[in-house]
Amino acid sequence: MNIYSIKNLSFSYNSERQIFKNANLLIEEGKLYSLLGKNGAGKSTLFSLLLNIRNDYSGQILFMDEEIKNISRKRLAKNIGFVPQIPKLSFDYTAKEYVAMGLLAETSLFTELNKRHYELVEEAFLKLEIEDLMEKSFFDLSGGEKQLVVIARSIVSNPRVILFDEPTAHLDIANQYKVLKIIKNLNSLGYTIIVSTHDPNQVTLLNKNVIILNGNGKIESGKTEDIINEENLKKIYSSDMIVENVKKFDRKICFFKNIS
Repeated sequence: MNIYSIKNLSFSYNSERQIFKNANLLIEEGKLYSLLGKNGAGKSTLFSLLLNIRNDYSGQILFMDEEIKNISRKRLAKNIGFVPQIPKLSFDYTAKEYVAMGLLAETSLFTELNKRHYELVEEAFLKLEIEDLMEKSFFDLSGGEKQLVVIARSIVSNPRVILFDEPTAHLDIANQYKVLKIIKNLNSLGYTIIVSTHDPNQVTLLNKNVIILNGNGKIESGKTEDIINEENLKKIYSSDMIVENVKKFDRKICFFKNIS
């Protein structure tokens, strides 16, 4: 089954800035996709369309074979998990309370959570092995810990798909690796995942499927091993990168020449 089917999608912010033009894309259930593109290529725009935050486009976006514009916000919220770059909170909550907010699609702000709801919250923490954070203040968590709690919130309602918007952008390299490992583990549990990134090395580390936006209004996709090459990276970044298959790691590594 296809989670998303995009057909002849066109979208522009104004007459001078067209992001998509007759673009097509299929997202298959249970698969992991990296979304790669330079700044301004349309990664965040694509997510806003897939979340139905923006619906001022032409063409068709189907979510589980149904026109996404016709699906209620509540139903979409239950079935689509979203991990933003930076979570925005005006008030402090415990990590457990923050994750419980991910259940608002089946409760409400004024509904008291029952035993089953708390079991779902605890299960989300256990899946990520971060149960020690449950009672901590969200504001007191480190950047890496906050991102893990945000991921727990995204899975608490057991969604069909999770969208990660550059989830490692503000993390140190060790926490970047930890988050990518969690993303791959979640995919192995059956979650359909789309994760956006600027870094082709993260794409090869996840080593599944890749969607590329190269600024021509089209969307290309395929297996990482077929798509990540020097020609495609030059199309995306307008810059010469070297791509080598490193036997020791059994994956491709992307890098620039030394700065002289």
